[in-house]
Amino acid sequence: MKKRVLKMLLILVSLSFPWGVASAQVHKKCLACHQDYKDMAGIMAGDFGTLSKKAGTFTLDTGDATHVLRIQEGIKLKNLGQLEEAKQGLAVLVKVEKKGDETIAKEFIAKPKFEVPESQLMKLEHLKELVSKGPEKGNYVLVDSRPENHYQAGHIPTSINIPFPKMKEMLGALPKEKDKLVIFYCLGVR
Repeated sequence: MKKRVLKMLLILVSLSFPWGVASAQVHKKCLACHQDYKDMAGIMAGDFGTLSKKAGTFTLDTGDATHVLRIQEGIKLKNLGQLEEAKQGLAVLVKVEKKGDETIAKEFIAKPKFEVPESQLMKLEHLKELVSKGPEKGNYVLVDSRPENHYQAGHIPTSINIPFPKMKEMLGALPKEKDKLVIFYCLGVR
């Protein structure tokens, strides 16, 4: 009876343990916008380092260490046509699997390129002029969409903080009137 109970417990433990899946290793700067990454198994996120086509590997800086990842044959790529397009310092999320001592990269997701049309950009002089008038006279709302810790460290006067990951839940902070100019700023785009 005891052997049977012990065997059942071992089976339950083995089913609940994520064999072959690496725990999340995420650069703290990625967590500023992607808090959910820390709870995801089988991922690594940080800055792309170098690619060795001959060795079939690339390096990834997760802030605390630089890791060498083996490239799985047929790796899925998102936001890149080929891995050779990845530049050093590119922010990436990599879905990985542990096989023995190696970490295998199964999917490579590059931070997407984002372009703001010229017609939607504001000149610094115009922003300074509005801020000097204040939100009421200038008829604007200035939104700092950076993480809260960046906002607390320093922000443009008169701005409110609505971090990008919380945008949907904080839409009520934006004006209902359509005649107000809504201006967003952030850490920049790739």
